[in-house]
Amino acid sequence: MTKTKTITATLITLTLAGALGACGSAQLVQGHHSGGKLVLSGGYMPAMGEARMLMLEHCDGRFNYVEEGQGVDFTCTDKLRATLATPDALAAQE
Repeated sequence: MTKTKTITATLITLTLAGALGACGSAQLVQGHHSGGKLVLSGGYMPAMGEARMLMLEHCDGRFNYVEEGQGVDFTCTDKLRATLATPDALAAQE
């Protein structure tokens, strides 16, 4: 194999490896009004990007999160959601 073909083959291999490694996703496995839990799969950066979008949507903007292995536990920090999550507020809704 010539040097040019070797370099081309190496670039193709690296490109494919990078593309496959860039795939990632997040899935909401447990959700409630004040937070939830996500499971990450695939590449870390794309999966966390999707996880942040899911948390933003779920919490209407503000949240705190803790990564645990392939999972993310999150809590919504919106004052309205926190008020709705109190035991008195939950009892009033029943």
